[in-house]
Amino acid sequence: MLSPVRVATLLLVCLVGMPAQGWWDCGHKIIASIAFRRLTPSQQTTLVEILRQHPRFEQDFRSKMPADVPPELEGEWIVQQCSVWPDLARDFKGADRDKYHRGPWHYQDIPLFLTDADRAAMEKKLTLNMESKVPSVVANPNDLNALQAIALAQATALDSNSPAADRAVAFCWLFHVIGDIHQPCHSTAMFSQKLFPNLGEGDRGGNLVKVTQRGNLHSLWDSFLGSRGQVVEMKNRAVAMMADPELSAVGEAAIQKLTSTDWQVESFELAKEYVYDAEILAFLRALESSGAPADSMACTVTEDYLKRGGKVSERRVVEAGYRIGAILGDSKNEPRRGRYAVTGRSAVGRTRLRCSSAWRNMSRLACSCDNRPKTGCGCVGGSRFRRSSDVRRCSSAAVSSASAPGSSRTAVLGTRMPRGIPFFRNRQSAIRPTNVRTNQLTWKSKPS
Repeated sequence: MLSPVRVATLLLVCLVGMPAQGWWDCGHKIIASIAFRRLTPSQQTTLVEILRQHPRFEQDFRSKMPADVPPELEGEWIVQQCSVWPDLARDFKGADRDKYHRGPWHYQDIPLFLTDADRAAMEKKLTLNMESKVPSVVANPNDLNALQAIALAQATALDSNSPAADRAVAFCWLFHVIGDIHQPCHSTAMFSQKLFPNLGEGDRGGNLVKVTQRGNLHSLWDSFLGSRGQVVEMKNRAVAMMADPELSAVGEAAIQKLTSTDWQVESFELAKEYVYDAEILAFLRALESSGAPADSMACTVTEDYLKRGGKVSERRVVEAGYRIGAILGDSKNEPRRGRYAVTGRSAVGRTRLRCSSAWRNMSRLACSCDNRPKTGCGCVGGSRFRRSSDVRRCSSAAVSSASAPGSSRTAVLGTRMPRGIPFFRNRQSAIRPTNVRTNQLTWKSKPS
């Protein structure tokens, strides 16, 4: 039986169409809300403060914010808006369009061939940009593809020395392009000598494959999560997906792979299995055999195709949201709201503490019971205890705590902490991790 979330997703397939752009607004905003909710409150605040420095904040954010956005969701609305801002840039005029619009940044297509004969004739002649690293000198930003755009945006967005305005623009691209590359049609192009002979773009990620439901195959896949939605609806859908046991497990598994090339290959494999499935390939091969041009006929895809596409799309937006959250804040290991967290010296002397290697020198503290993680005390994947009685069941060696070089820290067990705010306490300050990972937002020390 389909879950309510999935039923809602499939119903949205019937909405009125829009011009093709990755996932359309709903998909990108759901991704943004998932990522936002995987961050700690302090990380959320920092992100929103940076986005407020966007050079077009007044035009594209403040002036477009609906009057009925609840005050407590204003920050989340800004993050949702940042995730669709690169699509807004398509409609800018003059110098701003030249400065901010980057069409090739939205995709990076791995070639797929309709027949073996097409592969033999075309593969070595293709002119696709298949690079993933940013060149040392970028003469024209429009020469970059999605993978290079992700690398460039991540380097700028997470660099605390970059101007806030540049970081704000980079965050918009980071959210958006990671979302795009999780859409299978943004990672794949079909090539055919007769139907799609252009050696640099093929079928343009399904844009040249006509279907009756949405005009073309690319738009159909963009639409699986809907077209437009307000902040509360998008937030609620994100929360529902995160609460779904199957989808949350998908998200947790996804953060084990944080390399953009892995995401692209995942999308390509999904495109082969679900986008260009047997019924689409049969339609294209019949069309090719007829000698008719690609735009002369449209395929009507089956209900089963739509159901499979909706399910795949749900999984991909969850994976994208969890991964952005992990890149920005390593949120998978955060203490959960309302649980107790170990912040230093334990009240129970038999509990052994150690630093999680993921945080290098300045780390939250994690529990290790006889060197074996035990779910009863919350050791698995995080630095949290469900309650103080769980700690008393641990029977390890004497207490030890790992500290950053040159510092001596002690803290108290049983302090109720907001979700995901790790800190160490000594006589001088409450210290938050600073530059603990090159791919995370930078948090500053805060006087106690």
